[in-house]
Amino acid sequence: MLLHLPNGTEMQLLHEALSRARMRRPQAGRTTTSTEATRSARTVAMNSRTQSARDLGVL
Repeated sequence: MLLHLPNGTEMQLLHEALSRARMRRPQAGRTTTSTEATRSARTVAMNSRTQSARDLGVL
C-alpha cells in the first residue's frame, strides 16, 4: 500500500471492508433452521464500524 493520507472515499471503503471482515455470523454454530439473527444488522454494523475506527486510531 502506498504511503499517503486516504481521502474520505478510501476511508469509507476501508471501514466497510474491515467491518465485513470482522463481522460475526449470528447463526454460526446453531442447529436450528431459523435464520433469525440474534442481533440486528444495524447494531452489528455500528459496533464493527466503531471497533475498526478504534483499531485504526481514528477515534
